[in-house]
Amino acid sequence: MSTTKTISAQLRGVITQKNNGAFTVSTPTGSRNCPLTARLRRESGGELAVGDEVSVDAAGQIDALLPRRNWISRRSAAPMPGAHTHEQLIAANLDQVVPVFAAANPRPAWHLLDRYLVSAESAEIPALVVITKFDLAAGRPEADEIEQVAAEYRALGYPVLFTSTLDGAGLDAFRAALRAAKFDSVRGPLKFNKNHFPIQNYYLTQIAKDDKGRLVMDPKGVIFKDHADAYAKDCGMTW
Repeated sequence: MSTTKTISAQLRGVITQKNNGAFTVSTPTGSRNCPLTARLRRESGGELAVGDEVSVDAAGQIDALLPRRNWISRRSAAPMPGAHTHEQLIAANLDQVVPVFAAANPRPAWHLLDRYLVSAESAEIPALVVITKFDLAAGRPEADEIEQVAAEYRALGYPVLFTSTLDGAGLDAFRAALRAAKFDSVRGPLKFNKNHFPIQNYYLTQIAKDDKGRLVMDPKGVIFKDHADAYAKDCGMTW
């Protein structure tokens, strides 16, 4: 008995990875590698970014880019003297920008932080500044400088956290800030177990033919709901 049938399916998803024109898209039925349709590549120039919401046709190709809430970008380097630069997309549909700098080894590049904050401000994206490895600067003159500069950023309305994995300082506040960021997963409610593996649904799919006779994956239902990694209970991490 044949397992194929004719279907017409279109999925909505979010780009989670981009690599040399190939895109990984998270959809309600799982992640899949998707190329662009020739039409979309021609219209967009291939300029899609992580975070873009897209639709995937029955052949597994990205065929449409949905409207962006926001995006951040940078100016490309000129390939040669006198050549024109262009906008390079970094990410789209962001809920929060978190620049992370070390307190020492190397020292913070404040001018680079300013560039990140200007990009976030121009796109009206909230920003959180995190200074890691603060234990390396504690008790040294560099610590006074960092605290003074942090006070200036706080006065401008940017929250600044000092963290250290050595003594755990600031980590709880950092976790709370990340958890507070709003993110609507296209796969439905998604959470992580204590070993940082996702607790997620697994879906049954069937090889089928679309209305053009092409083989596609047709989702049939949920096999496991809220499935957790079998070894999570053996993990020593607390979060």
